[in-house]
This record gives sequence, C-alpha cells and structure tokens, in this order.
Amino acid sequence: MLAEVSRERGKQYFGKGQLFEAMEEFNNCLALAEIGTNEMGLAFANRSACYVRMNMPMNAMTDIDLAKAANYPPQLMHKLNDRYQKCFLRLTTETFQPAIFRVRDLRLSFNEHDKFEGVADCLKIQRNMAYGRHIITKCDLQIGQIVLHEKPYSIVPNQSSMSYKNRCTHCFELFKNFITCNQCGAYFCSSEGCLEMSYHKHICNIPYSGPKHTFDLVLQVLFEINDAYKGVNQLLNAIESLRKGNYYMADLTGDQQKAFCSIFQMNHNHEKQSDEQMQSLLQASACAYQRIMHIANFNRKFVTKKHRRFLKHLILHLFHIAKYAIDLYDYRQEGSGDDGITKNHTFQMFGSGIYPIGSYISHSCNPNVLCYASCFSYMVCQVIRPIKKGEQLFRS
Repeated sequence: MLAEVSRERGKQYFGKGQLFEAMEEFNNCLALAEIGTNEMGLAFANRSACYVRMNMPMNAMTDIDLAKAANYPPQLMHKLNDRYQKCFLRLTTETFQPAIFRVRDLRLSFNEHDKFEGVADCLKIQRNMAYGRHIITKCDLQIGQIVLHEKPYSIVPNQSSMSYKNRCTHCFELFKNFITCNQCGAYFCSSEGCLEMSYHKHICNIPYSGPKHTFDLVLQVLFEINDAYKGVNQLLNAIESLRKGNYYMADLTGDQQKAFCSIFQMNHNHEKQSDEQMQSLLQASACAYQRIMHIANFNRKFVTKKHRRFLKHLILHLFHIAKYAIDLYDYRQEGSGDDGITKNHTFQMFGSGIYPIGSYISHSCNPNVLCYASCFSYMVCQVIRPIKKGEQLFRS
C-alpha cells in the first residue's frame, strides 16, 4: 500500500515535469515494495520514463530490463517494448547527443602534498594542548582557493534523512539505475556491482538504539582496517609505533594504511567524557564487538585472548573518534518566482564520512574555510576569509 502511494506521487511529479522528485518517489517505492509483487516492476518502468525525458536512453533501457525481471504486468509489456525500441533507435541515430551533466572542475589551488593525497602542499599538521592535531597554512591564503580535495576513508548513509535515498549506499552516486537490498531497501547501482562490493551484508538491519549512522561508520572503518592490514601483529605494531609518536613509518605499504594512521591519531578526549557518556560508548563498543566476531573473517583472525582484547580497545577508540565524522549535504533549490530567482533552498544531509586529513580541521563559530562534498563524496575545503601564514584553519 505504501509503495503504491509513493509511486502515485511520483507519477504526479512526472506529470508536472519535476523529474528528480519523481525519481525520488519511484526509488522510495522500490524500497517499500514487497518482494515478488508487481509494484517493483511498475516502479522500474516509471523510472525508465524519467530517463527518457532526461535524454538518457541507456539508463532507460537498463530500467526496462529490470522491470521485465521484476514481475511487470504482462498486459502492459507492449508499452515497455515500444519504449525500449524507441530508446534503441535514438542511440543508433547519427544526430543523437547524450545528456551531459556538467560538474565544476574542482582542483587544488596549489601543488599536492608529497605525503597526503588530495591535500595542498601549503598545509601542515601541528599539535598543541588546546586543539590537539590541527591544520595551519604555510603561506597566505586568499578567498576562493581550494586547499583540500580528499576522498573519505569511510562513509555511510544517514537514514534519518530522505536525501540518502537519491544515492547509492556504496559509491554514493546520484540517480543511477538503483536496485534495492531485499532486507532493508537500501539502494545500490545495478550495473556497477555495488551491492556485492559493499560491506552492507554485514551491517544490514543490525538492531541498535543509538545513532545508527555512527554505529555503521565504526563498523565500516573496522572493515577497511581489516582489509588494509592482513595480519593482527602488523596492525598491533603500527598502533604501537603511532603511540610512540612515529607517524611517518617506513613499512606503510598502501594509502589505506596511511589514512588509518591519520584517523587513529585524532583526539579521543577520553578524560572529558562523563560517566554516562562513557557507559554509552562502552555499550556501543560491546554491541559492535559481538557483531564483528560473528563474521568469519574476524573470528578466524582475532583468535588469541590478547588479540581479542586489543580489538575491543580498538573499537572503543573508534567510537571516540567517530564524532569527527563530517556530515554531508545535498544542496536543494525549491521553487522560483517570475524573475527566475530561487525562492528558497535547503541543505539535506545524506551521509557522514571520516576524512583522514579533513577531520583535523577544528570547529569555530567564525570559520575561515568552507567544507562541502563534491562528486563521489570527496570533501572540498575552500577558503572563505583571508588566512595569514601560520594561522589555523577553522570550519563551521
């Protein structure tokens, strides 16, 4: 019933020419529809019509194939066949020009740092008692300059916001040919194999009373660490070196290991937690540990009492630093007047991510840089006030 209501709303948007809003509703219908019903087939078919209007025949043909495989009503099949044929003919005409969605070319305004990917060489990490590790500039910065264009170490959707339903749960691309998880309705790109490549099957529908995106983010980081370090002793040695202050370790073999070293050194502020906060963190850590140890790859890897105790401490540490996750927002324009000027706009959160270097930028009510998400959820850091050499970077 709910799936049908959502699909009907999508058809109304489609009739008004509001294609993105229509696709949101058709995606929502896919998440709500019961497996085996024809609602899924109808939603795929309706979404294919959106792609036709958007001059994206390849995407439309993909959705038509998905509709046919999802119990699309046989008596309506002739509509899909006609639409498929028209899309095929459009692709094969010499005059066809595919729709191109232009995206700003966001590049660093300086040379890239020799140790950190996506970081300008004008930035430097420092440490003091007041801010812990933070970032300063080695030269004067001007308004508009981009000093960071960094990919996330880990990123998860925020399911408290409807905006996450426009993006793939794995690669976070917008408005692709989505399929849904049979258990929870999460979206994944159908043609890129995102469902198979993600860690979703391990964290799907885990009951948790606290902020679910924080819990999922910690689990995602654990999976990334587990993949980056093939042996527990290698991970133990890396953390022991970090605790001794040896950041630039010669035996780091990959970008994921280097990124983890940055993440691990974020301020944990254990001593500033109240008893109630510590109890909450301990409960969350215990829940995450129990879940992780049900996964064969972890159960076989962390075998000894020493290794399992280490894993418990690591999980607790990750919950402490998960507060440095950066919320990611979609910018949405809503309505316009006769003069063509947008009446209002909103920022809708779609996920949270941990960035190895970007998360070191301290907060301030008087920020001098703006951090926002670009394509593929890369974080861009752009100067919004002049910053003098030696001064610290602050974000809102």
